Amino acid sequence: MKRGIILMGAAMTLMAGCPMGHNNSTPVVTRIHTVSIHVRDHVVHDAVARFLREDLQLPLVYEPVTQGERKYVGFWAGNLVLEPCGPYSNISYATPDFAAIFCGLTFEAYTSSEESREQLESRSLSHKPLGAFVIINDPNLVQGNLVASIMDNPGRRQEAQKHEALSSQLKEDQGGPLGIQYVSEIQVGYTRGQDVDAWKVFLAPHRQAHRYQWPLGNGPAIHLMKGDRKEIKAVVFKVRSLAAAVRYLKANNLLGPTSKKQVQVKAPDHWEFTLILQE
Repeated sequence: MKRGIILMGAAMTLMAGCPMGHNNSTPVVTRIHTVSIHVRDHVVHDAVARFLREDLQLPLVYEPVTQGERKYVGFWAGNLVLEPCGPYSNISYATPDFAAIFCGLTFEAYTSSEESREQLESRSLSHKPLGAFVIINDPNLVQGNLVASIMDNPGRRQEAQKHEALSSQLKEDQGGPLGIQYVSEIQVGYTRGQDVDAWKVFLAPHRQAHRYQWPLGNGPAIHLMKGDRKEIKAVVFKVRSLAAAVRYLKANNLLGPTSKKQVQVKAPDHWEFTLILQE
């Protein structure tokens, strides 16, 4: 599932957070629907799927499916889908030697992908249509190790019922051994101040919790963090008990760096993704 230039005429108004002549009163997107984990081959795909299913014990959204060279499978993380997928031979990554990497953000359209496309056009954010998706290819938002798209979702009501059932399953299982409740935020890397301005334009009129964070609907917030490249720096989970999660991670040799308020899940070598647990 899932990739540019802010027009010069809008540059001055981007700094003010609103493109010229447009008040951004209609959202482009409602929420983050899917975070994609890109893989180098099918062997890694299956290993990541086992990690999410057996170690994190996340409910399955849909069974593995193969389309051409790519495999896909979806897991429910409480308020979004985590999707191992790939390989993508058509993408040039900033990190060339990864086995698996957080790479794709798929947003749900506010009403339809066509209206989202019109909103992007009016905000001077570069994009292109691809079937039921709109691919975001504005260099102030994506590139590096980050691709993004907007999906049409005419069956969102039926899907919401399925997701509610999966959330109930996760709750009945007490969030699995880690006590996972939901994803609280996606930490996204940016490199320049104009990137922040572009995100502000893209996500308007969603209100900011602070300068670098935007809560989005019933899904996780986008939290921008300065870095060397555009990328998904981390997926942050809200868990029931950090102490209980640490005990499980220790027992299964999955414990990464820890602090008083959070802990990282240790992933295998060359898996370029960070999972953070917070209580």
